[in-house]
Amino acid sequence: MQATFASVMGNTIRPHPKNAPGDFYVEDGCCLYCGVPDAIAPGIFAWDDNHCFVARQPATPRDLENMLEAMREADLECIRYRGQAPDIVRSIVEYGQSHLLDLAPPSYLRVVVRTHVTFDLTSKFNGQPTVMGIAENLETYLREVSVNPRASYKIVGVRANSGVASLAYGWAEDLHPIEVLRSQRVDGAYLIRHSPVVLPGSRAVSRILNDWLRSGCFQNCRWYSKDEWNAGAAGQHGPF
Repeated sequence: MQATFASVMGNTIRPHPKNAPGDFYVEDGCCLYCGVPDAIAPGIFAWDDNHCFVARQPATPRDLENMLEAMREADLECIRYRGQAPDIVRSIVEYGQSHLLDLAPPSYLRVVVRTHVTFDLTSKFNGQPTVMGIAENLETYLREVSVNPRASYKIVGVRANSGVASLAYGWAEDLHPIEVLRSQRVDGAYLIRHSPVVLPGSRAVSRILNDWLRSGCFQNCRWYSKDEWNAGAAGQHGPF
């Protein structure tokens, strides 16, 4: 029998008894009642008197996307995966959560932070179809979503230089430079790149940008790490 990560690490991982049969499960005794899984993946998780559990396994691509997002966001990392689907394993490892896999992943997989995205505009875009117009639209969005009173958000407004519109966004002590420019690739007319030096919050910036790009004003989005971009890789539909 193939050794699980749990046995290799000397831990005992037991699924909650009410988990639906399948590859995703919530670890028994690991629940803070945070409400995050149910908020992100409604209908997939359920609750008893003191614990959450997987009520049904993902049945659609959107279900799977929500399940993986719940894994990333849950406070105590109680959601685990015991399957071997290559795309799911790759996504979990690239996000830096290989410890949530019951089976050891392929050794060639690595953590990846995607900070480059190409895209086209749709007719719903509200603004000038220029790098400045896109950057200003993004700045407006960032100011609208940065309303958490527990965080000290910082936004440096849009500036333009040599065909590049730049701004910066962050919280606490870190600022993440963001640049908007025309793309030289065939997969999208525009390119956004951020965090030339990857910081702990860089993934959060990619998540916020991805939410903005899913507003209906953009299409043909392709995400890349800096290395993937420089190597001319094909990219993928989301940052994670």
